[in-house]
Amino acid sequence: MKITLKQKLLADGRVSLYLEFYKGSTTDNNGKRTHLRDFEYLKMYLFGNPKTANLMNNREKIIILKNNH
Repeated sequence: MKITLKQKLLADGRVSLYLEFYKGSTTDNNGKRTHLRDFEYLKMYLFGNPKTANLMNNREKIIILKNNH
């Protein structure tokens, strides 16, 4: 199993962090490969361009958490 921390840009400008659990792949009867994946959304958001000091501080804390794992 491979676990990856990914990010997705939301419509409001925030960046959502989530985990992707890749469990490999399987082949169906027609020979088509299907990837086995699960996702877990962390409910942690980064602000693309923080406008206040509070948002900037929040972004720095989440980046530190992201780098430690």
